[in-house]
Amino acid sequence: MLPIIEFEFDFNKELLLAEANDMNGYEPFIDPLNGNVFTGWMIKRVNTGYAQEMSDHFQNLFESKDCKPRFYIQEPGFTLPFHRDRGTLCSFNFLLSENPDVINFRKFNYTYRIGLLNTQAEHAVLNVTSTRILLKISVFDKTFDEIGSILPTKLRLTRA
Repeated sequence: MLPIIEFEFDFNKELLLAEANDMNGYEPFIDPLNGNVFTGWMIKRVNTGYAQEMSDHFQNLFESKDCKPRFYIQEPGFTLPFHRDRGTLCSFNFLLSENPDVINFRKFNYTYRIGLLNTQAEHAVLNVTSTRILLKISVFDKTFDEIGSILPTKLRLTRA
């Protein structure tokens, strides 16, 4: 199985972009393992608004007990090196910017707009061409395989 599964989901992109573009609450991402600060990669943790509503929906739909929404902004030219997420087992990713850029895995590259991502597979986003805005709904208690195996019964896939 590929480490990403694309699916369709009807959501209000303009409302999410408005929440994402409210710069209150953003801070540079800090790697919890080694303390490295990534100044070109900003994170905003949220627990209200439409992003939280979407997170609650996915948490309920997949019978999770621990999902959290976060907005990320990557600046043009920024490279997020190969890594595995810390704590997040998988995530529902919604690319909100116009240019989705490519996500790189060790053996292939992939472009997507909406997908379930295996965050435990090494991945990178190299040399972002324009500002990249992402809503990530992190799942902490269910693996990619657990959610991926039932995702086709809950949502319509866009690519097999």
